[in-house]
Amino acid sequence: MQKTVGGHFLPVSAIGAQPRSPIRLGVQYWPGVAFLTCSRLQGARGRCARVQAFCRSLVSERGRHEPKTVWCEVNRGRVGQELEDWPCSKASKRQSGHPMVSNRELQDAIAELGLGHRVASAHPTQNGAASPMSCAGQLGKKEEDIKLQAKARGLLRAALARPDGMFADEALGTLGRLHHKHGLTMSPEELQSFARPLVFRALSLACPTDEAAVEELCAIRSRSTSNHQPFEELKQSPLSALATKLIPQWLEEANSRKVILDRLKLASECWEQAGSEDDVEGAVLHAAVCMELGDRSRVSRCLSLLLDSGADLRLCFQPAFLSHLQFSGLLRAHDLEQYPGRLAAHVQHAARLACRGDASGVFFRRHGALLLASGCEGGVLAEGFNHLAPSLGPRGPDPTRGGKNRTFASADEAELAGLPPKRRKSRAAQRHAEVHCLLQVPCLERLPSMGCEILIVELADIGPGFRWAEPCGRGCMQLLMKYGVAKALWTDGRAGIQSRELSHVPELDVAEKTYASTSRLSCDAISERACIDVSEKLRRELAGLPAWGFEELVQQGAKDVEEMQRRAPLSLRGLVFPLPSRK
Repeated sequence: MQKTVGGHFLPVSAIGAQPRSPIRLGVQYWPGVAFLTCSRLQGARGRCARVQAFCRSLVSERGRHEPKTVWCEVNRGRVGQELEDWPCSKASKRQSGHPMVSNRELQDAIAELGLGHRVASAHPTQNGAASPMSCAGQLGKKEEDIKLQAKARGLLRAALARPDGMFADEALGTLGRLHHKHGLTMSPEELQSFARPLVFRALSLACPTDEAAVEELCAIRSRSTSNHQPFEELKQSPLSALATKLIPQWLEEANSRKVILDRLKLASECWEQAGSEDDVEGAVLHAAVCMELGDRSRVSRCLSLLLDSGADLRLCFQPAFLSHLQFSGLLRAHDLEQYPGRLAAHVQHAARLACRGDASGVFFRRHGALLLASGCEGGVLAEGFNHLAPSLGPRGPDPTRGGKNRTFASADEAELAGLPPKRRKSRAAQRHAEVHCLLQVPCLERLPSMGCEILIVELADIGPGFRWAEPCGRGCMQLLMKYGVAKALWTDGRAGIQSRELSHVPELDVAEKTYASTSRLSCDAISERACIDVSEKLRRELAGLPAWGFEELVQQGAKDVEEMQRRAPLSLRGLVFPLPSRK
């Protein structure tokens, strides 16, 4: 019988060097055989043999062919740098809505949580008895506790998502500032006696500050009996040697799995220091960390706390993680069946759909949706998930139309209209799960009379939980209201379901509210793709043609997925070693 574990991640040590592109791996098991399914082979061809050998070893080590679930991710590019819910100002958030958090901020957060001695942070710690606080002071302390709790969650995410290269990159930055800012050029001997240990300390979240590094290097030089010789015998500078040769070599020498486990243990201790028993999101991340550490007792404790709080585990964890918990004997089927109703089962169904986004060109904000007849207890009318759709032509002002924006058929046509070179390219478009569902309905005009509801699920980018999945304003919410979907339900990431009654507004002009407007959504490819798709569907209905099928819609974007995989990786942010080749 085939057993599949999809949407999981192999440890960095299983693949060796840091991969050059975000790779999500699934391991499929037959008795005695393991096959690798990979949604992105670009930049990983040379490592597939080692990954397959690792998969075979998993099967050979387990007589019962136990599926191996690994939630420590290989590399997620920007997700490794940006941590959801990290306390910060709105200005410091990036376009994705999550703040970029440096490793130095992680070290400071660890010190705030009372574990600064583990990372040698210079952050001041509070000692002594606390003085009596006024009501305002107590309110401030409560807000501070909430921030610390959010930082503890961020540490769990960073421990799961950040590869060794990101920590080595911080060490390279420190060494670079010593060279350029402080004029401390290292000799070949100092690269081994000072730079190498500093890189290994950075892997354990203990990279020193610039001031501390200056003091350490000066102390080493004062104790050295040999004269300091500059880095002259090589044609390249010490920093170039570090980036292109030495640090990649040291990363190969390092026990990657050990340093990953050390970071996971540290993050787990921080959560136990600041976490709250009623924080479902943190408990889910902590369970994933403990699963990585192989600490069954702590995983059981996390599950017990969730169950005691009345949470339905099917609203807390993604399907594959629940399957692994059951297979490992940490969870009984009774624990999943004690809650009435079909809503949680629908959530798990939608989550399985969302997992398909990886193979369809969507690696972040993966959504799955179900269009339900007569509420959550009714049948499923249509299924959908976020995937790549056919790309759109360039869009910009057309002089022949008085400078009004329009979409051009080709780059040549856009050039004739005077668009700059950067705006003449085709625009990648994504079809959201809600639109995917609507396009499969036989007749959109009949939806208002059916009292339909739509359920949307978002998989967490990091960890085995869920995220807030309210329909977006890039055409999804507007189209649901225009065509009479009565109610929207979505996961909130905290073991709950949020809902909103939707008004039926048949006269709503979706284009003027989104991509054709002068708002921030002007020229938005996602909403434009949705409007074009719905217009084409209505035309097919008038012509008496059947509605598109589920797989038929997904295959429409197959060429764009292939082109995306053929090109360079989606994002090299957060990936430093080995360095990408110069063009």
